[in-house]
Amino acid sequence: MAFALLWDAARQTAMMDAAVRASEWPRVVGMQLTGKTIGLIGTGGIGAEMARLCNGIGMKVLAWNRSPKAMPGVEFTSLDRLLAESDAVSLHLLLNDETRGFLSAVRIAQMKRGAILVNTARGAVVDEAAMCDALESGQLGHAALDVFVEEPLPAGHRLRGIRNATLTSHAAFRTPEASGQPDRRGSGPLPADREGREVSQRVAPSGSCLPARLGQGLRGILAPSAQRDQGWCGGCLRRAHTPAWRNGRTQRT
Repeated sequence: MAFALLWDAARQTAMMDAAVRASEWPRVVGMQLTGKTIGLIGTGGIGAEMARLCNGIGMKVLAWNRSPKAMPGVEFTSLDRLLAESDAVSLHLLLNDETRGFLSAVRIAQMKRGAILVNTARGAVVDEAAMCDALESGQLGHAALDVFVEEPLPAGHRLRGIRNATLTSHAAFRTPEASGQPDRRGSGPLPADREGREVSQRVAPSGSCLPARLGQGLRGILAPSAQRDQGWCGGCLRRAHTPAWRNGRTQRT
């Protein structure tokens, strides 16, 4: 999903689709991603997969991680350098007390002017008001967002009126493969939890979830009690939607 949002931000396909359907014919000058620099903030399972995909299209990959790492094709560097040199920045952080508001107004100002911001992590890792200011001023060229501080996004939210933003409805995890679910499209809605989110009736078999298949060692992201309570495979991304994750009660990776 992060990779798809990156492409949309660079070429503005969603905007053009809406414009053509409204009988317009926009002439958009996009960004060629090959040869550009992507900065990854956080290199867990999803960040590592994003690095692999970006390497595959000829992007230079910079990364910053809270704990030291080494990955093929990735240059780990300081956060200051990453923000200053990246044509696009993609966020892959857990939400906890340390990362809430991590991409602040000060850090957004450090980014290359006109850069793309992709967020499929958690809305609250970004100062949302500062991001909106930066989009309107041109400091950010485009934001491609699957997550927000308040979800669903309220009807009058400021982001709804910002044209250089692509907004999706927290759908990154919604594939049968990522959830360990068989394809149930057309078979009716899934049951909802007490906050209205769809939940699965089936426990993902150990090793079948996306992080386990990627081999990124994501088991233990959540507190053990949350793993037991939810019953998901230890590496399943769907546990990102448990109360423990949303409230920031996570273990450092």
